[in-house]
Amino acid sequence: MIRYLSALPKTDVGRVLPGVVLTDASRALEGYTFLGRVRDTGQGSHVYVVETRGERHAFAWVEKDGVELPLPECPGRAPGSAFLLSGDVYRQRAIQSDANVVEAMCVAKDWVK
Repeated sequence: MIRYLSALPKTDVGRVLPGVVLTDASRALEGYTFLGRVRDTGQGSHVYVVETRGERHAFAWVEKDGVELPLPECPGRAPGSAFLLSGDVYRQRAIQSDANVVEAMCVAKDWVK
């Protein structure tokens, strides 16, 4: 997933993604519209914003020794609404460097410009 997201060019902004096959043979991001990579999120952190069914989500991770990335509060959802690619709930309030890819169910205002 990290390799797939990192390879998305700026020219794919606004396009519907074909998705990527995960190790469990499921397909992630298929049919999602790519809205872009967020810049200036902190040392070693990466955030990619997508849209599906009219809702914006973010896929993010923090490199080893990177600065943790606070998760946004999602109106109408439990605090820190986020999931690992496995579907498990991510229970931290910020993405840690050991978290792999986390899907935030909403985006922070400063992530969308």
